Amino acid sequence: AKNDKNEIKNTINLVGEVAELELTETQTKEKGIPMFAVKCTVKFGEENYEALTFKLLCTETNKDGQEKKSYAPMLEMFQSIVENKLTIADGAETPARIAVLAKFEDGFFWDADGNFKDVATVSSSYAKLATSKDGENKAEFLMDVYLKDIKKETIKDSDGDEEETGRLRVSGFTWDFQGRPVPFNNFVVEADLAEDFENYYEEGAMTKLEGTWKCTQEKAASEGKGIGKKKERTFTRTEKIITYGYDPYEEDSEKYEKKIGEDAEVLRKALKERQVLIDSDERNPVNKEDSNGSVTKSSSDKESAKEKKKNAAKLF
Repeated sequence: AKNDKNEIKNTINLVGEVAELELTETQTKEKGIPMFAVKCTVKFGEENYEALTFKLLCTETNKDGQEKKSYAPMLEMFQSIVENKLTIADGAETPARIAVLAKFEDGFFWDADGNFKDVATVSSSYAKLATSKDGENKAEFLMDVYLKDIKKETIKDSDGDEEETGRLRVSGFTWDFQGRPVPFNNFVVEADLAEDFENYYEEGAMTKLEGTWKCTQEKAASEGKGIGKKKERTFTRTEKIITYGYDPYEEDSEKYEKKIGEDAEVLRKALKERQVLIDSDERNPVNKEDSNGSVTKSSSDKESAKEKKKNAAKLF
């Protein structure tokens, strides 16, 4: 039996109406095992913009070749939602309401300009039709974390000067189910909890945090050249809000020793291994192929790669 006390937490509970759903049925390349992929947006709040998107990938069998009990029921559910147009996007009067068990996973990528984006994505392994037992609509997280940065949030005023908002921005690492570090960036501590949070936690601590998603619609002047009154555009700001923090783990606790180690040696090693994966990723602009299929690196790319590795050593 698992020792729940020492199990690393990384859990997301999402309950709500299906806003959009993409279902792809395919099979694995090597063995041709049936599988399906889902990209789904769930409305968890009162407004349609209060929504969260998750991805789910499921094969018919596990690595031992045994059939997964959850495969057929999940596939049938998603097929039914698609075929019967039970989503908000399809205009359903009563959209399907589902309950999703998910987690934060490493989702780093490079944008169209080749800039590296270090983000965590929401990945699910199980979803079902929601019942009364699942409670009200929600988007909540519970995770063990290493607190790397605790910074006061600032914004620019009308004169371009930085001013504090009273909130905090928190960044660090959690861990996926394989025990690999997953970065989390700019989680928010609201002003009413900020002072207590700063007094209770130090950078470098390991603890457990609870929170929820907060979505708000805001307006901004559209960018572009020209004269006259600029048009406003509406966008949705999605934030992950920390609502509760547990006692920090002692440095001699099993969790701390297993994931952080003395002088953060264990975490440093895991992050360097992650950097190797990033450097070797085929999406990395540094790893470009010429017309003959061979990898080429420009002098600027080589310098960029060196800088990346240099910066990777400065993890803390």
